[in-house]
Amino acid sequence: MSEQPAPVAPRSKGWLGVVGVGALGIALIFTPHEEGSTNRAIPDPATHGAPWTICNGHTHGVHKGDTATDAQCKSYLADDMQEAARVVSRCILVPLNVNQAAALYDATFNLGRQVVCGSSVQRAANAGNYPGMCANLARYFYGAGRPMPGLVNRRVDDIELCNWPTSNTHLIYPQNWTGARQ
Repeated sequence: MSEQPAPVAPRSKGWLGVVGVGALGIALIFTPHEEGSTNRAIPDPATHGAPWTICNGHTHGVHKGDTATDAQCKSYLADDMQEAARVVSRCILVPLNVNQAAALYDATFNLGRQVVCGSSVQRAANAGNYPGMCANLARYFYGAGRPMPGLVNRRVDDIELCNWPTSNTHLIYPQNWTGARQ
């Protein structure tokens, strides 16, 4: 991968004010902020075609011309984020704080399981290198083989969330965690 391009423009970080909610709650606010929303299917910005996306980035079963209600969009996002959380839990085998988990849920939702399964993010996390885990998210800014300014900004935000201090001492444990719990 080549050197990471600079973010395109400063953007509002309204999601930084979120406190007192779990990782899924943070991701359910953070991801729509990053994705935007549309109730009609639009082409992928990288390919200008498939995969078609609707609502807040939902792609499963979406085709050109599809539409969705606000209620459907809310349901799609909840289901998609639950799936992203399951993938993170299967591949990241160490406890995460809520901000780290939310950042990985978002990156997984956005780009797929390859972000946290068989990746530098996974290797750093499972070695207990949390700063390295967050920093390695910067590698994922390509769409259709080329750098995408929107993905550069998104990874900057994921990294910022991943490294954001939390006073919430609750940790998110992987499905197969057998170690001690705090």
